[in-house]
Amino acid sequence: MRLMMILILTCCIGSSVSQAKRYAESDTHLYVLSANGKDLLKLDLISGCKTEIPLKQEAQNIAYYAGRLYVGFDTCEYKIYDADLNKVGHAHLHHSDGESKLFTSIMRFSGSTGYVTDEIARVVYVFDKLSNKFKKPIKVGNNPQCIAFKSHFAFVTCWGSKEVVVINTHDNRICARIPVGEDPMYIAIKDRYAYVSNEASHSLSVIDTRSKKWVKDIPLTGRPGQAIINGPYVFVPLHFEDQIAVIDLKTHQLVKMIKTGFTSGELHVRFGMGFILSESLGVVFKIDLDFLEVVDRINIDSDKFKDVNIKEGLALTNDWAFIHGNRISKLWESALDFSALD
Repeated sequence: MRLMMILILTCCIGSSVSQAKRYAESDTHLYVLSANGKDLLKLDLISGCKTEIPLKQEAQNIAYYAGRLYVGFDTCEYKIYDADLNKVGHAHLHHSDGESKLFTSIMRFSGSTGYVTDEIARVVYVFDKLSNKFKKPIKVGNNPQCIAFKSHFAFVTCWGSKEVVVINTHDNRICARIPVGEDPMYIAIKDRYAYVSNEASHSLSVIDTRSKKWVKDIPLTGRPGQAIINGPYVFVPLHFEDQIAVIDLKTHQLVKMIKTGFTSGELHVRFGMGFILSESLGVVFKIDLDFLEVVDRINIDSDKFKDVNIKEGLALTNDWAFIHGNRISKLWESALDFSALD
């Protein structure tokens, strides 16, 4: 049976550095950077075969789009590979202020155009997939971080500016600046509305993507992570807290706080269930997203997982789930109950 990747996320928390993605996925393969960024592991999700390839340089992030793999290095260079890891091109960024670090910026695509945030130069770089070249950068504001797309608009959180900048992707011009809370980091969009996680003000800003206007701020009790939208709710993990905030999509009201253990990761969704990793407790919490309650604690700190030293990532597919440390350490069959080791 063909497997489909559902969600793979890692986050960089506790600083203004952009979210660093150490994974990329296609329908049939998973690509993972090693902890030091100098090796790339490819996993065939159908056969389970693994291939490890040295990169020679330290890679910061990785993205997959339309049959191409984009690996970003700390030399401000992207190397471009096909799905079989044959190098097919490269592209260089040129900082206007002379800075030479890429700072974990991720390539995100809208059509044939890629967008890369640069918090040091305070710009968004525009990449033409057809020519493998960067165009003139867009000056946006202090510490641009994450990007989400709605129609032909890119919504960019600016961590140091207390705003979300909107770029028209037809002409790559800024068409709106929307004030939000303090230190906006993550953004998620569902239908008409965007949801922005404000780290310092401990709130979730709601934006109308049609009018490009701020709607309201929803106060939270801790630092919000990436909002995940599932069914009629927005789920917001609170970093370094033991709760997940649940917000009604229609009323934009906080309806419940789901009690978990201490977590610092992202919420992953599969088959109506949510999974979130607690590194300090050594467990994965399984959450019923309809009844809004924890239904299981999956222990990953037992002797059989003793080689998993850095449990920083959780990923789900149709039939597989894994937690990785310096590389993929273990594979589990059944994303729902993790019952059988591969």
